[in-house]
Amino acid sequence: MDKPLYVIGHRNPDTDSICSAVAYAWLKRQLGVNAVAARAGALNPETQYVLNYFGVEEPVLIEDMYPRLKDVELIAVPMLNGETKLREVSHLFTDYGVRCMPVGTPENIEGVVTVTDLAKCFYKELCAQENETGAVDYSQLLDAPVKDLMTTSVVSFNNNELLDDVKNAMLDTNFRSYPVVEGGRYIGMIDKVRLLKPDKTQLILVDHNERAQAVEGSEEAEIIEVIDHHRMGGLHTAAPIYIREEPVGCTATIITSMAEAHKVELPREIAGLLLSAIISDTLYFRSPTTTQQDKDAAAKLQKIAGLEDLEAYAMEELKQGSVIARLTADELVRTDLKEFDFGETKASVAQINIMGRQQGLDKMPELLAALEAMRETEGFDLSFLMVTDILSEATDLLVAGINQAKVTEAFGKPEAEGHYYLPGVLSRKKQIVPPLTDAFSK
Repeated sequence: MDKPLYVIGHRNPDTDSICSAVAYAWLKRQLGVNAVAARAGALNPETQYVLNYFGVEEPVLIEDMYPRLKDVELIAVPMLNGETKLREVSHLFTDYGVRCMPVGTPENIEGVVTVTDLAKCFYKELCAQENETGAVDYSQLLDAPVKDLMTTSVVSFNNNELLDDVKNAMLDTNFRSYPVVEGGRYIGMIDKVRLLKPDKTQLILVDHNERAQAVEGSEEAEIIEVIDHHRMGGLHTAAPIYIREEPVGCTATIITSMAEAHKVELPREIAGLLLSAIISDTLYFRSPTTTQQDKDAAAKLQKIAGLEDLEAYAMEELKQGSVIARLTADELVRTDLKEFDFGETKASVAQINIMGRQQGLDKMPELLAALEAMRETEGFDLSFLMVTDILSEATDLLVAGINQAKVTEAFGKPEAEGHYYLPGVLSRKKQIVPPLTDAFSK
């Protein structure tokens, strides 16, 4: 099977980021593509609830995309037994077209033998017999076991090691090739030539299009598609790619329409994930980002998912997303965090949902202190936390950092230092980021 490509959402993933990755990877597989759903961070309680409800496994965790040995095709070289005769070893070098072979067992690499080792051995025998008459007799030498000739100072690598680390280690040694192990077992050999141009892992980005929000090391991968509903964030690629950006409330809405266009019937669990993503991103159609397309998609998905009482399910899902009583202040200020550049100002905007404003007000001093500590630790100029009350449809916006005059320009007079009360504000994408972008562009 071809090397898989990964469908992955943004760091600090939310429900749309996870569910859209799962659904789009599923759709790609129906269309004949070896696609795997992935995530760039831990699941939040709301997303975990959705996956459990519909019986879907969580996507594989990818912490970074920096190339590793596992991304390189290894040289298939068999392991030699220490008792293997040099006669056979010489033939194996020719048969496999290699110049170095490991000796031992798959669980225990005892040494390596090279063509150079063999040549030196034969030359030494030739010199020893140079004063004798007749042809040189190599029969005794050829019957010797390879363990008598092998080099025991073996340098091996783990299949999960970073290529940069492997290259640096190779510079300090002088072997032609090196054994590679995985889970403590030998799996093949690697040489310097194969490290020059490793095959890049292919990525499809869903629910984001900015490098700052992408999985760490994404610049080392090949991005081939973007499916998103946010502003364009200046993503640069080496070649043309497929981009589907629509001004809707949720990436899952776009994927639903793509499945319809391909005439692919969605199973209950995939429809349920897509519906849950729409509920989450639109706050059950309360967010100003909600479009008729989102509502139409949700209605179709509800029938497939078999949810008779959608409001009851939606309220329970959103309740799971109200994490203010379950997480520490430090965890809360990092929840659903996204990075943005407002001109020269590097900023972060996190968001938590609550079911009743007083929950947020009670923790306000603690959250402000944690927000400032996080900002300093991560090196942001400004950090924001949206504490969004779904029931009253309002947000308490907390701010830490420099240049807060621009924040006041965007949102008016604060309630208190570092605290803005914004009635009717629910959406980071539509109601927080655009005013900040305008204010910092002046």
